[in-house]
Amino acid sequence: MALNDVIARFKTGTYTVTRMSHGTYVNGLYVPGSATSLTIEASIQPASGRHISALPEGQRAEETRIVWTKTRLRTREDGAPDTVLIGSENYTVIDTKM
Repeated sequence: MALNDVIARFKTGTYTVTRMSHGTYVNGLYVPGSATSLTIEASIQPASGRHISALPEGQRAEETRIVWTKTRLRTREDGAPDTVLIGSENYTVIDTKM
């Protein structure tokens, strides 16, 4: 079974992703980009101890989730990271695997 089929079969819902566009400099001052929203279908699971121990030191104490989706999410390396709304909490995308 392909990963896309597994995600479709085990999805836990549809979630809202907030994505910031790249900012610009105007007269030497940085102006942040605007926010856009998109929806994704995903399977969201709690992170295991192994996943949490692989996080950078300052992020290990925060609540962490694993998001399985076929949509490419952006991390800090792409500019501003995406945030995923899970319940009433926004989670910042830290890392992705393809």
